[in-house]
Amino acid sequence: VILFFLFVSLLSIMTSTKVVWKPEVDRLQQAELVYELESRGFKRGTVDEMRKSVRNVLKLEADESLSSVPNPITFDADKEAITRSLEELRSLCAAFDGNVKTFRRVSALLMHSTRRIERTNATTKEQIQEKRDWTLEAQNIKSDFEEKQKSIRRHSTVGNSVPQHTSNPSAAFGY
Repeated sequence: VILFFLFVSLLSIMTSTKVVWKPEVDRLQQAELVYELESRGFKRGTVDEMRKSVRNVLKLEADESLSSVPNPITFDADKEAITRSLEELRSLCAAFDGNVKTFRRVSALLMHSTRRIERTNATTKEQIQEKRDWTLEAQNIKSDFEEKQKSIRRHSTVGNSVPQHTSNPSAAFGY
């Protein structure tokens, strides 16, 4: 049942890579939800309110019903959060053993981090290079995670340890 839900959810992502499906938004932590809203000029609320708002903002952005606003978050604030997110991703990926909950958290955090990197206001040559480095690092983490999933699937005798629809996880990460 879980695999079917994840497969159906992935299909909806594959039709529009800008739409984030509910389980991904539900795996974002409070600070990540705050960023997703504040970087678009919206106010924060309770975690449940912010999850609902983030889902709706992303849907509106995908439909191009919502014009984007300049990101008001400073480069230094983005740098601190992106560095933390990339560290957490490296740690989660290193420890990944096929657990579906971890898979969902990595998917959500990688999606969030990639989006945050894209929206970062880099103005100096050094900031632009740092942004490029983060982009490559996120892509390397994603690639390593995909390889780990393939390895686990090859060596797993349990059918539900790693979702089978992840043969193209790029779609789940919005690439």
